[in-house]
This record gives sequence, structure tokens and C-alpha cells, in this order.
Amino acid sequence: MWICDDWKDYELIDADGGERLERWGSYILVRPDPQIIWNGDREDSRWKNADGVYRRSRSGGGRWVVSRMPEEWCINYGKLVFKLRPMGFKHTGLFPEQAVNWDWFSALIKDRRLKHPDREVSVLNLFAYTGGATAAAAAAGASVCHVDASKGMVGAAKENLRLSGLADAPVRYIVDDCKKFVEREIRRGRRYDGIIMDPPSYGRGPSGEVWKLEECADELIGLAASLLSDDPLFFLVNSYTTGLSPASMGYMVMRAVGLCGHMEAQEIGLRVTSTGLCLPAGASARWTPEKAPEGTCAGTSSGTAAGTDDETPAGRVGKFAEKANVENTHKESGNNSGIKKASEPYKAGGAVRRHTPDKSANAGAAGKSGSSGKAGKASFSAKSYKTDKTNNKRKANKANAENGKKGKGAGVK
Repeated sequence: MWICDDWKDYELIDADGGERLERWGSYILVRPDPQIIWNGDREDSRWKNADGVYRRSRSGGGRWVVSRMPEEWCINYGKLVFKLRPMGFKHTGLFPEQAVNWDWFSALIKDRRLKHPDREVSVLNLFAYTGGATAAAAAAGASVCHVDASKGMVGAAKENLRLSGLADAPVRYIVDDCKKFVEREIRRGRRYDGIIMDPPSYGRGPSGEVWKLEECADELIGLAASLLSDDPLFFLVNSYTTGLSPASMGYMVMRAVGLCGHMEAQEIGLRVTSTGLCLPAGASARWTPEKAPEGTCAGTSSGTAAGTDDETPAGRVGKFAEKANVENTHKESGNNSGIKKASEPYKAGGAVRRHTPDKSANAGAAGKSGSSGKAGKASFSAKSYKTDKTNNKRKANKANAENGKKGKGAGVK
């Protein structure tokens, strides 16, 4: 499990009876958490004297039954400043467990900028919420495209970056349906060095239709992966959906990038002060282009896979772009997240490739899975992302040129 122990303004004091006892700055809150299925003694007096208590209703939803905290206040994570606003659905506007991912990709961005100071690092943040990841990436030196369907959340993100001294950072704020935005970026030929996806578990469209992330994740991950640049830095996918295990998320990411590079997937969590134990709070899949050292693949699935050159993101851009353009010729049923279930089962790159294992000593693990006894963690390594990069570019350019001849890029705003 990935844990961030660097918070000073946030603390998970205790976890008991389906609720968290938390400190947000100088205010104590009690909020529900379905992961907390155990009961204890609640010896800490702050359980009874909290500034805010949120309780769920049996008929659905819930409310703050105790509210002695202000409407908004600020907390810090290092040099980053976030304004908290307790909301009607228990949230405060920030997910502190995500700090462990902020630190991870910030280190990658800083390293790339140190090695190539004259080169821009571009990051796409989808379902970007109030901008925690956007602020972290911008502070590390990246230019960021922040996309969320909620105008209010995008406004909150701008405020958080201003408070963090990042008002003049190179950030584009986009209020849009995330899937449609990705499809337009594919047609425009835009590419990003890093991609962050933090989609909600479920939602409702304008006509009341229900969508679930586990039914749509593979398609969206596949489309987003085609926006990776020829020299990418990372691809991060987060999930708070019970039906999406770390290993299954990692599997989808590896398929989307063409079974190349290195992927690790684990639960993320928060340390509970009263016990020293860790509370699971979601899952993340992290992909990087570098191949992991031999013997480091461990978890519920592991192995080395050999794929064809056109299975890299750069070589599959034309396929994804064609798929996006074809789908956009049909009437779409909108929803508040930008995800819709395809009429046909989605297959990465338009088709699931059958990969022939390499005849090297390590290739015997291709396509196989094994267990190391470490539940909740998955690590995959495959061929280098940069393998035969020249051929990949040539194939991508040819695919895009063919799409252009067909007129599939017309009408882009």
C-alpha cells in the first residue's frame, strides 16, 4: 500500500464503526467510510466533541448533523495551499490520500526538467476536481491542462492554485465532458508527457441514465493513452470503485499502452494515528516507460511480454483517432463525467493482439500470471516504450495521413 506520511495539516486520528475521526487543520470532523467495518471503544474524547459530523440517511444521501466549523478554511501540504469547503455529500474538496501520488509524479517531472531545462513537460489532468494534482504538477514545473465537467470545481481549482502562488503557472482550465475532450485532442494531434485520470465511481447523465466506471474504464483509458507523447513520462489512473482492483486497473493500463514499459498498481491509504495501521482509501495504477529490473515483478500478476512495434501508444495513435472519429459520427448520450458505454465491446487499439512470446530466457512469463503472496499489489514489466521509436513515428504519421485523406479530422473546433 502506498502511504503519505508527510501531512502536517491533515490527520486520520481514528477509524471505528463505519466512520473516520479526522483533523483538518484545527478542526475535527467525523465522516462515514464504508471500508471501516470494525467496531472499537472510541476512547478519544474528540469523537464526542467534533466540529463537524456527517451522517448518512437511511433514505439515501446525508447531512452535516453537527456543523461548528466555518464554511471554508485553508490547509497546507508543503508549499501547496488548499481551501476546504464541506459539501453536501460528506466531502471537503480534497482527498489527502492522493498526496502520495502527487509526490510520485512531481519527482518524475522535476527530474525531467533538471535533465532537460529547455524542454516543456506537458500534463493532462482528467476529472481534475479541485486541482490537487494540477497544483502539484504545476509546482514541479509542468504545464498542465486541467479538465473537469463541473464549472464550480474548476473555479475552486483556480483558487487553490492562486493560494499556492501558482496563479501565473502555465495551466489551461477546461470545463468539458472529459471523454469528448480527449476525442477532440486526438483529432487535433495533441500529445502529453504525463496523463492523470481520477474518475468518479458512478454518475448520472442529463436524462437520468446511470453509468458505472467499471463498465467504461477500459474504453476511456485506451483513448487517453493514445494522447501520450513519443517520449512520455507517466500515466496515472486512480479509482475509488470497489469493483476495480489494483491489478485489474494495471491490466487495462498495460493493454492501453501496448504491453510496453513498466506498471505498478497498489492500494493507497492513510495511516491511523490511534493504531498505527493503514486504512485503504482507493487504488492507483502507475505506468512509466522504463523497463523494471529483472525480478522486480511481483503481485497478483507478473511477467514480461513481447509485443509488436505498432502496439506502443505512438504506433497506435491512428487506430485510436479513427475509433474516436467514427464514434463521434453517431449521436452520443451525454453524462456528467464524459464516459459512455460503447455500443460494441471496446478493444485496445481496435483489436486485441495475440502477442508471440520472445524466445529470450525471460519471455516464458509472457501472458502468464502468478502470485507472490503480496495481496493488493501488482507490477508488470514489458519491452521498452522506446523500442524502434523511429518505426513507431512513421506508422503513426502514416495512420494520421490516411485519416486525413478520409476527411475524419474535419469539423474540429
